[in-house]
Amino acid sequence: MTRRKVLLTLIAATAGILLTGLVAFVWNGMAPREPVSDAAAGRPLPSFALPGLEDGGRGLTSDDFGGGVTVINLFASWCVPCLAEHPFITGLSREPGVTVVGIAWMDDPAATAAWLAEHGNPYVRIGMDRTGRLKQALQIEGVPTTFIIDADGRIRFQRDGPLVAENAVADFRSALDAVRR
Repeated sequence: MTRRKVLLTLIAATAGILLTGLVAFVWNGMAPREPVSDAAAGRPLPSFALPGLEDGGRGLTSDDFGGGVTVINLFASWCVPCLAEHPFITGLSREPGVTVVGIAWMDDPAATAAWLAEHGNPYVRIGMDRTGRLKQALQIEGVPTTFIIDADGRIRFQRDGPLVAENAVADFRSALDAVRR
């Protein structure tokens, strides 16, 4: 292959990767979506038990919720919008009165651990949902998805898509303030 053909192949491959990333970015939640409807708010957290990030590490179960306000953030190392919202989730984890837990969705534990090592780990605990079984139970479309769970273990808010846009963050903050009261 000539040098020119190699260069054109590299440019085409890069453009293809960027286009695929853009499509995944929009498909996975950058398009504005509404939070959970009033009819769905207040439903109990479905029963689940997930293994931890490390072998033998403490995982995450539905029995771990209650007694305080908890934010559940479903994320994945391969998810571009998850990276975009990660600074917000990290800041949230530093706020008093809120516990932030993560569920790594359809991800490899080694990839999850590497992603968290590179970008920071805001989660008190992480459950690994490698098969995506929680998707139907939690009624989610994909990642990122973030829930606010009240002290009684009930879902009070669900946001499909990244918490990056001003209106998405404002809706989340308003719901969080309401649950804290």
